[in-house]
Amino acid sequence: RFAADVTAAVRDGVKPAFARYQALLRTEILPVARPPEKAGLVALPGAIECYRKAIRVQTSLDITPEELHQIGLDDVAKYRRDLAVLGQKVLGTSDVAEIQRRLRTDPAMQFKAAGEIEAKAREALAKAKSAIPGYFGILPKAECEVKVMGMHEAPQSTIAYYRNGPLDHSRPANYMINTYQPETRPRYEAEALAFHESIPGHHLQIAI
Repeated sequence: RFAADVTAAVRDGVKPAFARYQALLRTEILPVARPPEKAGLVALPGAIECYRKAIRVQTSLDITPEELHQIGLDDVAKYRRDLAVLGQKVLGTSDVAEIQRRLRTDPAMQFKAAGEIEAKAREALAKAKSAIPGYFGILPKAECEVKVMGMHEAPQSTIAYYRNGPLDHSRPANYMINTYQPETRPRYEAEALAFHESIPGHHLQIAI
Protein backbone atom coordinates (compact mmCIF):
# COMPACT_ATOMS: atom_id res chain seq x y z
CA ARG A 1 0.00 0.00 0.00
CA PHE A 2 2.80 2.39 0.91
CA ALA A 3 4.60 1.73 -2.39
CA ALA A 4 1.38 2.27 -4.32
CA ASP A 5 0.68 5.56 -2.50
CA VAL A 6 4.21 6.85 -3.11
CA THR A 7 4.05 5.89 -6.78
CA ALA A 8 0.71 7.66 -7.15
CA ALA A 9 2.00 10.78 -5.39
CA VAL A 10 4.99 10.99 -7.74
CA ARG A 11 2.92 10.22 -10.84
CA ASP A 12 -0.04 12.47 -10.06
CA GLY A 13 1.61 15.27 -8.07
CA VAL A 14 5.38 15.57 -8.31
CA LYS A 15 5.97 14.86 -12.01
CA PRO A 16 3.17 17.12 -13.27
CA ALA A 17 4.43 19.93 -10.99
CA PHE A 18 7.96 19.63 -12.37
CA ALA A 19 6.57 19.57 -15.91
CA ARG A 20 4.66 22.81 -15.24
CA TYR A 21 7.78 24.37 -13.72
CA GLN A 22 9.88 23.35 -16.71
CA ALA A 23 7.31 24.81 -19.08
CA LEU A 24 7.26 28.06 -17.09
CA LEU A 25 11.04 28.36 -17.28
CA ARG A 26 11.11 27.61 -21.00
CA THR A 27 8.13 29.63 -22.22
CA GLU A 28 7.90 32.58 -19.82
CA ILE A 29 11.19 33.08 -17.97
CA LEU A 30 13.81 32.23 -20.60
CA PRO A 31 12.51 34.62 -23.30
CA VAL A 32 12.90 37.62 -20.97
CA ALA A 33 15.94 36.43 -18.98
CA ARG A 34 19.32 38.13 -19.20
CA PRO A 35 21.92 36.28 -21.32
CA PRO A 36 24.68 34.30 -19.56
CA GLU A 37 27.29 37.01 -20.14
CA LYS A 38 25.12 39.42 -18.12
CA ALA A 39 24.34 37.13 -15.19
CA GLY A 40 24.75 38.38 -11.63
CA LEU A 41 24.30 41.74 -9.93
CA VAL A 42 26.91 43.44 -12.07
CA ALA A 43 24.51 43.65 -15.02
CA LEU A 44 21.86 45.50 -13.01
CA PRO A 45 21.52 49.24 -12.25
CA GLY A 46 23.25 50.17 -8.98
CA ALA A 47 25.24 46.95 -9.05
CA ILE A 48 28.36 48.24 -7.32
CA GLU A 49 26.34 49.69 -4.45
CA CYS A 50 24.50 46.37 -4.11
CA TYR A 51 27.83 44.55 -3.89
CA ARG A 52 29.17 47.02 -1.33
CA LYS A 53 26.09 46.57 0.86
CA ALA A 54 26.37 42.79 0.57
CA ILE A 55 30.04 42.97 1.59
CA ARG A 56 29.13 45.16 4.56
CA VAL A 57 26.36 42.76 5.67
CA GLN A 58 28.48 39.63 5.26
CA THR A 59 31.86 40.89 6.52
CA SER A 60 31.23 44.20 8.40
CA LEU A 61 33.94 45.74 6.17
CA ASP A 62 33.50 48.94 4.20
CA ILE A 63 35.55 47.93 1.15
CA THR A 64 34.98 47.73 -2.58
CA PRO A 65 34.30 44.52 -4.51
CA GLU A 66 37.69 44.95 -6.18
CA GLU A 67 39.45 45.16 -2.81
CA LEU A 68 37.63 42.07 -1.55
CA HIS A 69 38.49 40.15 -4.72
CA GLN A 70 42.14 41.11 -4.32
CA ILE A 71 42.15 39.75 -0.76
CA GLY A 72 41.02 36.44 -2.21
CA LEU A 73 43.67 36.46 -4.92
CA ASP A 74 46.39 37.35 -2.40
CA ASP A 75 45.31 34.58 -0.02
CA VAL A 76 45.24 31.96 -2.78
CA ALA A 77 48.76 33.01 -3.80
CA LYS A 78 49.93 32.75 -0.17
CA TYR A 79 48.36 29.30 0.25
CA ARG A 80 50.10 28.10 -2.91
CA ARG A 81 53.45 29.39 -1.63
CA ASP A 82 52.89 27.70 1.73
CA LEU A 83 51.87 24.48 -0.02
CA ALA A 84 55.03 24.57 -2.12
CA VAL A 85 57.21 24.89 0.99
CA LEU A 86 55.33 22.12 2.81
CA GLY A 87 55.39 19.91 -0.28
CA GLN A 88 59.16 20.28 -0.55
CA LYS A 89 59.54 19.33 3.12
CA VAL A 90 57.16 16.37 3.13
CA LEU A 91 57.06 15.12 -0.46
CA GLY A 92 60.34 16.34 -1.88
CA THR A 93 58.77 18.64 -4.48
CA SER A 94 57.68 22.27 -4.50
CA ASP A 95 55.68 21.93 -7.74
CA VAL A 96 52.07 22.62 -6.70
CA ALA A 97 50.54 20.57 -9.53
CA GLU A 98 52.68 17.57 -8.57
CA ILE A 99 51.86 18.04 -4.89
CA GLN A 100 48.14 18.06 -5.68
CA ARG A 101 48.52 14.99 -7.90
CA ARG A 102 50.30 13.10 -5.12
CA LEU A 103 47.74 14.14 -2.53
CA ARG A 104 44.91 12.87 -4.75
CA THR A 105 46.46 9.65 -6.08
CA ASP A 106 49.09 8.32 -3.66
CA PRO A 107 47.58 5.43 -1.64
CA ALA A 108 49.80 6.39 1.31
CA MET A 109 47.74 9.57 1.65
CA GLN A 110 44.53 7.61 2.22
CA PHE A 111 43.30 5.52 5.13
CA LYS A 112 43.57 1.76 4.76
CA ALA A 113 40.85 0.59 7.14
CA ALA A 114 37.62 1.86 8.69
CA GLY A 115 39.08 1.56 12.18
CA GLU A 116 41.84 4.01 11.28
CA ILE A 117 39.27 6.65 10.32
CA GLU A 118 37.37 6.19 13.58
CA ALA A 119 40.54 6.24 15.71
CA LYS A 120 41.77 9.45 14.05
CA ALA A 121 38.35 11.10 14.50
CA ARG A 122 38.32 10.24 18.22
CA GLU A 123 41.90 11.47 18.63
CA ALA A 124 41.15 14.78 16.88
CA LEU A 125 37.96 15.36 18.89
CA ALA A 126 39.78 14.66 22.17
CA LYS A 127 42.53 17.09 21.17
CA ALA A 128 39.96 19.78 20.38
CA LYS A 129 38.06 19.24 23.64
CA SER A 130 41.20 19.71 25.69
CA ALA A 131 42.16 22.87 23.81
CA ILE A 132 38.90 24.84 23.66
CA PRO A 133 38.89 26.17 27.26
CA GLY A 134 42.01 28.14 26.37
CA TYR A 135 40.29 29.88 23.47
CA PHE A 136 36.57 30.18 24.33
CA GLY A 137 34.88 31.61 27.41
CA ILE A 138 31.44 30.10 26.80
CA LEU A 139 31.40 26.33 26.23
CA PRO A 140 28.51 24.00 25.39
CA LYS A 141 26.88 22.04 28.16
CA ALA A 142 26.16 19.22 25.72
CA GLU A 143 28.78 16.59 25.01
CA CYS A 144 29.92 15.74 21.49
CA GLU A 145 30.94 12.21 20.59
CA VAL A 146 32.14 10.40 17.49
CA LYS A 147 29.59 8.09 15.89
CA VAL A 148 30.11 5.94 12.81
CA MET A 149 27.40 6.14 10.14
CA GLY A 150 25.48 2.94 9.53
CA MET A 151 25.87 1.20 6.19
CA HIS A 152 22.25 2.04 5.36
CA GLU A 153 23.45 5.65 5.07
CA ALA A 154 27.19 5.74 4.43
CA PRO A 155 27.41 4.77 0.72
CA GLN A 156 25.17 7.71 -0.28
CA SER A 157 26.29 10.21 2.37
CA THR A 158 28.96 12.86 2.73
CA ILE A 159 32.30 12.11 4.40
CA ALA A 160 31.18 13.57 7.75
CA TYR A 161 28.62 15.85 9.36
CA TYR A 162 27.46 17.18 12.73
CA ARG A 163 24.22 16.03 14.38
CA ASN A 164 23.13 18.21 17.27
CA GLY A 165 21.79 16.69 20.47
CA PRO A 166 18.30 17.21 21.92
CA LEU A 167 17.52 20.20 24.12
CA ASP A 168 17.07 17.99 27.21
CA HIS A 169 20.64 16.61 26.84
CA SER A 170 19.29 13.05 26.94
CA ARG A 171 21.98 12.10 24.43
CA PRO A 172 25.14 13.83 23.22
CA ALA A 173 25.65 15.56 19.93
CA ASN A 174 27.44 13.43 17.37
CA TYR A 175 30.32 13.92 15.02
CA MET A 176 29.09 11.52 12.34
CA ILE A 177 31.91 9.93 10.34
CA ASN A 178 31.75 7.89 7.16
CA THR A 179 34.09 4.88 7.20
CA TYR A 180 32.78 3.40 3.94
CA GLN A 181 35.56 2.83 1.38
CA PRO A 182 38.36 4.07 3.67
CA GLU A 183 40.84 4.05 0.80
CA THR A 184 39.02 7.12 -0.58
CA ARG A 185 39.36 9.14 2.68
CA PRO A 186 42.43 11.41 2.86
CA ARG A 187 44.49 11.23 6.06
CA TYR A 188 45.63 14.83 5.70
CA GLU A 189 42.06 16.18 5.88
CA ALA A 190 40.98 14.24 8.96
CA GLU A 191 41.87 16.74 11.69
CA ALA A 192 40.61 19.82 9.82
CA LEU A 193 37.40 17.94 9.04
CA ALA A 194 36.91 17.00 12.70
CA PHE A 195 37.58 20.54 13.94
CA HIS A 196 35.12 21.97 11.40
CA GLU A 197 32.28 19.48 11.90
CA SER A 198 32.55 19.07 15.67
CA ILE A 199 34.76 21.12 18.01
CA PRO A 200 35.28 24.03 17.78
CA GLY A 201 33.13 24.16 14.62
CA HIS A 202 29.48 23.23 14.44
CA HIS A 203 29.26 22.01 18.04
CA LEU A 204 30.16 25.41 19.54
CA GLN A 205 28.07 27.10 16.85
CA ILE A 206 24.89 25.03 17.27
CA ALA A 207 24.94 23.66 20.83
CA ILE A 208 25.49 27.10 22.35
